[in-house]
Amino acid sequence: MKPRKQPKPTPSPAPRTAAVTLDHPGVMKAAWADPEDMDPLRREARVILGERRYDPLLMLHRQTPERWTNALVMAGERYRRDYEVGVLGASSAGGRGAIDLPCPHVKAWGKAAALTRHHAARDALGLTLHAYASDLLVSRLSLAAITSNRGLPRDRTAAMVEAAMLRLVDHYDGTKPNRE
Repeated sequence: MKPRKQPKPTPSPAPRTAAVTLDHPGVMKAAWADPEDMDPLRREARVILGERRYDPLLMLHRQTPERWTNALVMAGERYRRDYEVGVLGASSAGGRGAIDLPCPHVKAWGKAAALTRHHAARDALGLTLHAYASDLLVSRLSLAAITSNRGLPRDRTAAMVEAAMLRLVDHYDGTKPNRE
């Protein structure tokens, strides 16, 4: 008796930028096709596995750019950067685009300046709006997560987050917020 031929396994298609797991609200494991794979004989694209940072503010901006404008995104990024540098002490040492500082005190001055800017922005927001801005920008929670944590309706949560972002825009523009 002849042995049966085993069918050749068909390779699975390359995944499209799909989330595999979500270990942390801010970091998402993902797989995507390699953009540098130019082999015309390859039947399927080479796959890259890695981590992507989830940014809920950018997701809101992509969904409804007329509501979540570039000014809101820029103010949010500035608030987050001041928090990361001033409070957490993050730096770009050794990273891409890093520069050599003339003395170690310059880094400390930059951290102190970022901390001062963060405290000024926090004071401009007030307690309630600061909590919403911190959830979105620092903790990187989505509107759905903030809604479930606070037990409020989604539209009220979105309005509070938007009010916090508008207050940040007013603060960074140097104008006083309208309190009428």
